Amino acid sequence: MFLASLSLAQGVDTSKPDPGKLESHLDPVAEDLMRRLYAPGMAVAVVKDGKVILKKGYGFSNVESKTPVDPSKTIFRIGSITKVFTANAALILEEEGKIGLDTDVKKYLNGLKIGGAYKGVMTVRNLLTHTSGLDEFSAGRRSETAAGVKPLKDFLSDRLVARTEPGRQISYSTYGITLAGYIVEDISGQPLSKFFEDSIFRPLEMNSTNLGVVPESRKNDLAVGYTFNGQYNPQPFEYFHTYPASDINSTADDMANYILAHLGGGRFKGNKVFDDSTSGLMHHVQFKNHERLPGWAVGFYETYDNNLKGIEHGGSMEGFAALLYLLPEKDLGIFVASNIEQGRLMSGMKQAVLDYFYPVSSSPDDPEEFAKLKRFEGRYRWDVYCHTCPPDSRGFFPRPFEVTLNNDSTISFFGNRWKPVGHLTFKAILNDDREIFAAFKEDESGNITFLFHGSNAYERVAEEAK
Repeated sequence: MFLASLSLAQGVDTSKPDPGKLESHLDPVAEDLMRRLYAPGMAVAVVKDGKVILKKGYGFSNVESKTPVDPSKTIFRIGSITKVFTANAALILEEEGKIGLDTDVKKYLNGLKIGGAYKGVMTVRNLLTHTSGLDEFSAGRRSETAAGVKPLKDFLSDRLVARTEPGRQISYSTYGITLAGYIVEDISGQPLSKFFEDSIFRPLEMNSTNLGVVPESRKNDLAVGYTFNGQYNPQPFEYFHTYPASDINSTADDMANYILAHLGGGRFKGNKVFDDSTSGLMHHVQFKNHERLPGWAVGFYETYDNNLKGIEHGGSMEGFAALLYLLPEKDLGIFVASNIEQGRLMSGMKQAVLDYFYPVSSSPDDPEEFAKLKRFEGRYRWDVYCHTCPPDSRGFFPRPFEVTLNNDSTISFFGNRWKPVGHLTFKAILNDDREIFAAFKEDESGNITFLFHGSNAYERVAEEAK
């Protein structure tokens, strides 16, 4: 179900914590998250009420040389946040009357074909809201070298297959946004990298940002991406044929400028970079699978945190993770990037900023009940791996996730809040009539050892478990 486009009000808080003290609030959070998640480096930018109130680097961009992260200089790969920029580029052409959002994409294919039998019309809006119905072919998206990256028309020539009817459901699609990037290139007559540079990067003074291979003059500023298995392992640079979906490199400083433009109705330092109607489309939900579920705007997806409705897009690739979050209603924007692929680091920093400005509760509703529930907090891991295999054996080894305790005496995991309904038993708090339960298991000493949900068991693991 597509929803009408509206510009969101950008209210300014009259009573709020001192933005100048945000850094001292975030520093211990950053230190704790980086320690637990083995993050070598991280950069953070926070924009509030039309100003950049924090830009800070933590740790190292290069572990071997111990080069510190500089938020104005260190370049991170931001992965799928590239999709936001490609959607933005398509809307800039829509402003100029060169693309119609609700026009059949066949008008813009210029020789490309979409396979598969499907009914209805696939529109540009479908491409930008992940409702195109195109199939997702993950294999073969990467090139071994920069020279091996194919032109979009060549790469997409046999990879566009409609799996479901357009506009029927959200299904995250690399190929939908890649096709949108092809249309931007074909209509503008420019490579996407050049269009980004002329229409977005240069007007926003994003002077360290580019699409594709980092310029030779800035190679030393590119953070080294790592994995960690007891030691840091540098990861090679990834090259993508689907570059409109995954290939931008940027700094926290540059991304703060992009946030300023979005929260400022498309204006930056008094100059219009894109229309406020474009930011309105990108900030307002266009489609939901169900009225009670978060949906997709143009380029961003909807999120709910601290009882506030925001929009965001994350990005991850070998050795990197990043998050772009906007809360237009409160004139707040957050960018976080790291040189390790750890999404929990991104979400943890976002949560810390939101907790500083918009805390849900400063103290437990019921301190006694809160204390009783403390024992369920911890890290849990899906119990499907081999406990007796040699340490160097290869195989599926799921990452731990957190069960956290909330001040209203509920616990959170799997994206839901859960209330206690019996001994070791919890029920999910949902916006519908479904009843979903989870249960814990304790040992003879009363220590929590397992979480059971559905037909799966999740073993509680030590804080430092890798």
